[in-house]
Amino acid sequence: MLAPMTTATSAARRGPVLTGMRDGVRILRGPDAVLWWARFAVDPVGYLIRYHRRHGALSALGNVHPFGRGERLHAVALAPEHNQEVLSNPDLFRSSGLLIAGPRKSAQRRVRYGLIRMNGPKHRRQRELLMPLFQKPAVEAYSPDIGALVGQMLDEWPTDGVLDVNDEVHKLSLRVSARILFGREDPSRADGLGNMIRQWMHLGYEAWKFPVNLPGTPYYRLMRHAARMERAILEMVEEKRADSATRTDVLSILIRAHSAAHAAFSDIDLKRYEEYGQLTDMDLVGQSTVLFAASFETNATALSWTLFLLAQHPQVMHDLLDELQSVLAGRAPTPAEYDRLPLLDAVIKESMRIIPVVPITTRVATAPARVGSLELSKGDRVHLSHYITHHLPAIYRDPECFRPERWFEIRPGPYEYFPFSAGPRMCIGYWFAMVTLKTALAMILQRFRLSVVPGARIDRKNQVTMVPKRGMPMSIHLQDRRFEAAPVRGNVHDMVRLPR
Repeated sequence: MLAPMTTATSAARRGPVLTGMRDGVRILRGPDAVLWWARFAVDPVGYLIRYHRRHGALSALGNVHPFGRGERLHAVALAPEHNQEVLSNPDLFRSSGLLIAGPRKSAQRRVRYGLIRMNGPKHRRQRELLMPLFQKPAVEAYSPDIGALVGQMLDEWPTDGVLDVNDEVHKLSLRVSARILFGREDPSRADGLGNMIRQWMHLGYEAWKFPVNLPGTPYYRLMRHAARMERAILEMVEEKRADSATRTDVLSILIRAHSAAHAAFSDIDLKRYEEYGQLTDMDLVGQSTVLFAASFETNATALSWTLFLLAQHPQVMHDLLDELQSVLAGRAPTPAEYDRLPLLDAVIKESMRIIPVVPITTRVATAPARVGSLELSKGDRVHLSHYITHHLPAIYRDPECFRPERWFEIRPGPYEYFPFSAGPRMCIGYWFAMVTLKTALAMILQRFRLSVVPGARIDRKNQVTMVPKRGMPMSIHLQDRRFEAAPVRGNVHDMVRLPR
């Protein structure tokens, strides 16, 4: 249980401005804190790996961001018990949202205001509205469409040559997410909107580094791009509203829910409409943007890293292809066949353990509280790490080894393995991700053999997710089972022990 702090105790904890110990926790301030942020900004995961080894599971530092407001304590909490303390109590530790907020009343604020940013009763109500669209039966109904889209994309791949597989699977994921969320009747328009959201995500990451609204800066471009994107989504909403009754894409279903809820309120009660957490037009914009961003980017990145790990582990690839061909004989899997592919399931779990798509998450304290022995004030941040937790040897033996078979022996707790987060705010896109990943992997691997280009440099880069910094160059051949690992360079070796 979290122990609330009194105002007097919370105020007293601010202490001196130099690095020292308090409550048994190391607090970095001054030059030490500046150095921490500088190293963290360059390579968050790499620095956390080294930092955890040196300072342990819990420490903190003062706010030294040049654009920060006032002093904030930033707790770095890297143990499963800290994950549980924070993620199980979303009212005390709120989500800070996706990307930079932007000015008040700006399009940027509105387009990022989806489930990830919402908190409190409105989050709970809108989560209830969205959950049925992403539960297992609903997502499995999309399986034939996902298979068809994957098949179309694979028909465009060459049968011999070199591809940047990271770029290709991002195109694939964009096509799947755009058409499932925005509709298949006008695929070019759905894909175009998906590309706008993809560009918005990249601009948001660049703007975070220098959030100054001057012409020529990423922040300036982000604000204007968000306004164009908002107009495009609202235009699509208006068009679908006139003809959404028979459409099965997610946006059309949300529009029907919006219309039905709106009709249930009298004119007198409409002013209280939002108080009940019902969808407004602006909520349709925010939910559409964030749902697409989360599903597209995470699925693509997970698929890219999984294909890399399989290419570098020939025996696992051999065993997985045996399973796929014995059950599917070259076909895409149907929902009824997912349970007959246990190794495929284990491969995906192990990939998201060893290289989690989202390696770090942040929460903001809404009131005085405690994490471990550390006292926090309202507004303080807590930084958790999926990556560090997933590499704890006390939970995962040989944590840097890619061993899918471990999932036939272990059953970690929800705060020990949480690639989709955990607690009341666990990502609602779990089933959508699993169906997309299983379908795409099964179809790609039965058709093609992918091998990493020897000598390629594979480095991680943190933007919204942890992506291959320079892409994923792989040679592609029709499936001939000639699996062979390739020597690679880069800091991927920090994360996974590759076969020699």
